[in-house]
Amino acid sequence: MSSNTSDFYFGACPECRKPGHYLNVRKAIWFVCDEHKKRWSGGYGLFSSWYSENEEIWERNQKLLATYDECEPYYPDEPYYPDDPECEPDYPDDHVLDEDADQGEDFDTVD
Repeated sequence: MSSNTSDFYFGACPECRKPGHYLNVRKAIWFVCDEHKKRWSGGYGLFSSWYSENEEIWERNQKLLATYDECEPYYPDEPYYPDDPECEPDYPDDHVLDEDADQGEDFDTVD
């Protein structure tokens, strides 16, 4: 779900500082850390993945979310600017980047 340029855009678990993954309940987006049973709001209607889900999935997600504690997400002290080589994100030591996540079109080079 996450890439090195957006890992902390929606925050991270305040305990382990890992971005986690998200679940939809209709258009509502919840990010979760399964390890620490934490959840934080990711907004509403921002991702289109809810279109391919149904009531059964949303009900299952809602039941799972009810067992997690709602929290304020962790955000690193310094913002991450991918074009600045001196600015490194505040990743936990065991964080692994998804090197293949950003395989989209490079719009700066498209005519």
